[in-house]
Amino acid sequence: MTDSFIDRLCKALRKGSVLTGTDIASRYYHDLAGKPVTQPRAVVRPRTTEDVSSLLRFCQREKVPVTTQGGMTGLVRGALPNPHEIVLSMELMTAVEEVDISSGVAVAQAGTPLQTIQDRVGQEGYMFPLDLGARGSCTIGGNISTNAGGNRVIRYGMTRDLILGLEVVTADGTVLQGLRKYIKNNTGIDLKQLFIGSEGVLGVVTRAALRIFPAPRERQVALCALPSFTQVISVLGMARKHLGRRIDSI
Repeated sequence: MTDSFIDRLCKALRKGSVLTGTDIASRYYHDLAGKPVTQPRAVVRPRTTEDVSSLLRFCQREKVPVTTQGGMTGLVRGALPNPHEIVLSMELMTAVEEVDISSGVAVAQAGTPLQTIQDRVGQEGYMFPLDLGARGSCTIGGNISTNAGGNRVIRYGMTRDLILGLEVVTADGTVLQGLRKYIKNNTGIDLKQLFIGSEGVLGVVTRAALRIFPAPRERQVALCALPSFTQVISVLGMARKHLGRRIDSI
């Protein structure tokens, strides 16, 4: 990757969206354990889907690889850049664009922290049930790319069970408009399932339509300390029999 490529990249994209040299903070090439990799030549921070499309189209034409980053909360170093890669950081695409309680859907950009979505729908008396310890820093795009499970998976399922539609940009810059916002959808192949859990290999998620639910009016918490896994399974079966889908976690 030459300096001329970086210059052309800066000219091709929105002013101020490209970081180079000393402007690149260490968080873009360190993991949570503090182990660094080589600093990337550039970090691109798009604000819109069109920005993401322009970057990927440009990098494909120039044959420059790209690594996408969200909240950088992963522990397997999957979001760290290899040498000579461009970092695509979603940190500026953080808008919750819509909360529609009549349809039970919220639309958010991929860089939105999970807790931001939870808090926003909570203002309407609703909840987005995906929940995990990194809620304050992980992003919904990262949750989608890894098909995160979380604390309420027994009742609400994995991330893929909470996604109604996705907007995705493929490696050549093509924007796939699949941001459907309805549960009933029998219009053909469910393309969004290809991208959920694919960790960015097939495309970059830019926006998502999420299922939201009325927040429970009260919760009862019980701690069950059991001596064996066999008894854990037994208690779970008994709880499901008597409580049905009202169990959040166990």
